[in-house]
Amino acid sequence: MSAVINRIGERARFHSPAWSLCVLFLITGLAIVGDYGAAVDTDTQRLTAIHTVNYVLHDDQTLLQFHDRFYGVAFEAPLLLLTERALGLEDSRHVYLARYILTHLFFLIGGFCCYLLAQRLSGDRLVALLVMLLFLLSPRLYAHSFFNSKDPVFASAFVIALLFASRAFDKDSLGNYRLCGMAAGLLVNLRIMGVVLVAVVLVFRAWAWFRAEGPAARRRAAATIGVFALWGVVVLFISLPYLWGDPVKRLAEMLTVLSEHPVVVYELFRGEMGLSKALPWDYVLRWFAISQPPVTLLLGLLGLGALGLAAGGVVRRDASARPEAAWGRGGGKLRFGVLLAACFALPLVAFVLLRPTTYNGWRHFYFLHGPFCLLATFALMGMRQLPVRGLRKEWVGGAVCALMAAGLGVVAIEMAQIHPHQYLYFNFFVDRKTPEGLRERYEMDYWKMRWRQGYEYALRQAPSSPVINLRSLAKSMEDPLDYNVRILPAPARARLTYDPTRDPDFYLGNFPLDDYFPPVLHQIKV
Repeated sequence: MSAVINRIGERARFHSPAWSLCVLFLITGLAIVGDYGAAVDTDTQRLTAIHTVNYVLHDDQTLLQFHDRFYGVAFEAPLLLLTERALGLEDSRHVYLARYILTHLFFLIGGFCCYLLAQRLSGDRLVALLVMLLFLLSPRLYAHSFFNSKDPVFASAFVIALLFASRAFDKDSLGNYRLCGMAAGLLVNLRIMGVVLVAVVLVFRAWAWFRAEGPAARRRAAATIGVFALWGVVVLFISLPYLWGDPVKRLAEMLTVLSEHPVVVYELFRGEMGLSKALPWDYVLRWFAISQPPVTLLLGLLGLGALGLAAGGVVRRDASARPEAAWGRGGGKLRFGVLLAACFALPLVAFVLLRPTTYNGWRHFYFLHGPFCLLATFALMGMRQLPVRGLRKEWVGGAVCALMAAGLGVVAIEMAQIHPHQYLYFNFFVDRKTPEGLRERYEMDYWKMRWRQGYEYALRQAPSSPVINLRSLAKSMEDPLDYNVRILPAPARARLTYDPTRDPDFYLGNFPLDDYFPPVLHQIKV
């Protein structure tokens, strides 16, 4: 036992810089969590969890008719049980803030797992820390990691599942493939796109079976495939109570609905309105390119290039480029790099070919962020070993890391400047055309998060008024009191109302209000 404790202590000390970074991010998150508005999907997610928990504990059949019954609750159900059942939170503001903190904490866990994977790939703690920062300092993903309990959660879970896959490939034991299958089952529960990782792992194991020498090796490879698939199915079934009554029929129904998403909305993209089920082929690619920090795009693309060169050398049987020399004994790191490239590229190819229903930018594809950041490991490793005449490799490597850290520092400053609207981040690759070019060409605050600040402005302007009557300028909505009200303190919520029988004290609108109703008292521009 003492040997195990000592080993754990040694590992904790070895990873102490990453732990310290996580603690710093957590303290920052606790300080700013109260600044964000509320997302429209929050209550839908909660209702799915509530109906699922009642179905399991009280045999309440409401879940079977609920319109969002097809969504997994592997994260939402524990979130509900912890915040509203175990802690007994009832006030809507307290519930929202507790959800935000726990969701952000899971995002940080994903970042730490990104560090562990990068460290396994590179053997370099400094490189691993930079990759971890690439993951955490994605402005849009960072903001969503508070108020969006779907997409950033899936992105973090994807990285966690990749870590289990890496361990399974390295250890090649049935126990590790069992854990990898369990992680994959939970991943598919969170979003059906988790089948991407499942498919890639199965293809890699099938290739191992095909290349195995001798009956014993083939039986071994077949056993790993069986264990991985079996535990994935078992965990998916257990964690998705909707399947319990009629697993085959309901799973087929779920796959049909989620693959042909019933929600169809109009999307503003490159200045044109289009249906979310008929978007241009480059929709996700363009959003990814214009809303990721330049340093992330640079390192990820360089990593893809370095990986391609290494893999090409192996295909050509070039001894100098074999994986044993380039990325470690047996080529395991190169193999895992190819897996990362597949996890990043295949969903993009699938979107281009199949054009599934997508909306709200690339948030449904946030899970690509983790594999893309991990691909940057190969770029950083290559740059750390660049031969420069007259300079020691340590100096060159240190200069490269310092330059990349400076680029990430710029991103952090930009995030602080536009707080709490990091979800509106665009890089300098986007065509801005005019001062209002972005607003006129791309979707912006589709969840109306900034309406919370409008409510707070109205409350500050009329501090002595017991009731403030609000009205919306949006033609499709007269009542502006939406879900953002629920994150305000209870006394503030009690003072806001919508009464169509009397004149409003304030109007609220989505775009520059000069277009509708001057004079403008207050506006938010990012």
